[in-house]
Amino acid sequence: MEDVILPHSVRKIGVSAFESCTNLESAAIKGELAMVRESSLCGCKNLSAIDLNRIGKAEKGVFKKTCLE
Repeated sequence: MEDVILPHSVRKIGVSAFESCTNLESAAIKGELAMVRESSLCGCKNLSAIDLNRIGKAEKGVFKKTCLE
C-alpha cells in the first residue's frame, strides 16, 4: 500500500495502526482527525505527504522513523 485515503468518517488513527508500513508514501485526510495515537505511523520510512493542518492532536512518536520526523 503506497497511499491511503482517510474519509470524513475517520476521526482518529489508533495506536500502531500503520506502524512499519514501509511502502506508505502519503495519507490523504478528507475530514478532520481529532487524534493520531502513539506510534500510529512510526516506521513508515517513505511517508512524506500528510496534511498536518487536519490533525488536532498527535501523540508521542507518531512520525518517528518517517520522512516527516
